[in-house]
Amino acid sequence: MKPKLLHAPRVLLLLSCLAVAGKQSAPGAEDAAALETQEKAALDLLNHGQPAAAEKEYRALIATKERVLGPEHLSTLASRHRLAEAFDKQRKNAEAEKEYRAEVAGKEHTLGPEHKDTLKSRGFLAWYLGQEGKIAQAEEEYGTVIAIRMRIFGPEQADTLWQRNTLALMLEEHGKHVEAEKEFRGVAKDLEDSDDQMYSLVAFNFYSLALCLAGQGKNEEALIFARRAADAYKKQYSEKHRLTKGAEELARRIEEALRK
Repeated sequence: MKPKLLHAPRVLLLLSCLAVAGKQSAPGAEDAAALETQEKAALDLLNHGQPAAAEKEYRALIATKERVLGPEHLSTLASRHRLAEAFDKQRKNAEAEKEYRAEVAGKEHTLGPEHKDTLKSRGFLAWYLGQEGKIAQAEEEYGTVIAIRMRIFGPEQADTLWQRNTLALMLEEHGKHVEAEKEFRGVAKDLEDSDDQMYSLVAFNFYSLALCLAGQGKNEEALIFARRAADAYKKQYSEKHRLTKGAEELARRIEEALRK
């Protein structure tokens, strides 16, 4: 009978400690198990509506990780991201932004400014800034991330297109309808040119563009994209899926507006 390992995959993950270019230190088995226990406790609190308690746990966890692994270790930075979430849920906006920025800075130093994980964190920071109404900063952050992604991965790569569509959503949410429409249309065109079958993004892009057009009174074209979104969701999921139904409902409401 094989000896039972305590949460073997997670302990092994912590033992390996996401080593990057020889810069990341590795804890012993006892430290790894202790970190796993702390991590689980903090995440449980965060996921069960106790952000203040989660904040306290993550502060303690980060202090431990900084001592055992180092302040710029990827595992430490991952916990800082969770701490930012705990701040955000308490509407501690300045503290949350500080942690998201620290995560980005740490990844830039550890992985490099153009690493895909660094870009992912920068994209999340851009999204957060947009949610907080810091539109100029968010646009600048999005612009930098998208420019790097387009140069390295190309305009038709999935993450590049998702980032551009997210930028368009932020612009739309804050009343920049013309700029949003331009970005949505650019994403739609590059999706048509892409060899990848990105059905979820195609459907979401069509749905978002339909809303953007309807919000500007361009209902004839909005109806076309709403129907295309419903067809794309149907292809990806089913006729009865909630996203398919949502797109069909949007098309129905646009049809009603056209009849008035």
